[in-house]
Amino acid sequence: MIDVKDDVNMASAHLVDLLGANAISDIRLEEVELAHRGEWIDDKTPDAVLPEDADVWDKSYWLITLSFLPKTPNPLIAESSQRQYKLFKLAAETGDLVAMKMRKVA
Repeated sequence: MIDVKDDVNMASAHLVDLLGANAISDIRLEEVELAHRGEWIDDKTPDAVLPEDADVWDKSYWLITLSFLPKTPNPLIAESSQRQYKLFKLAAETGDLVAMKMRKVA
């Protein structure tokens, strides 16, 4: 399993790579969680996992939430209103990026 610190660094690198270093600033780590496949993205947990599906179902993922500001924030709007949040799903064994989603904050 990849260390959580390494996965956080990978998520940050993916954020910069996907959105561009010129578009974002002030990246912050907000949350980290180790989850299993059925706990995110897949809405339905099967009643029983068949042996041939066990290797897929049992995979673990790091769920990492990062926040950032636009590179040139609007000075007339509070910083907290401009901050955006992204949720990254990385394979715990390899660190491979599986998904990136917008994270809504209430």
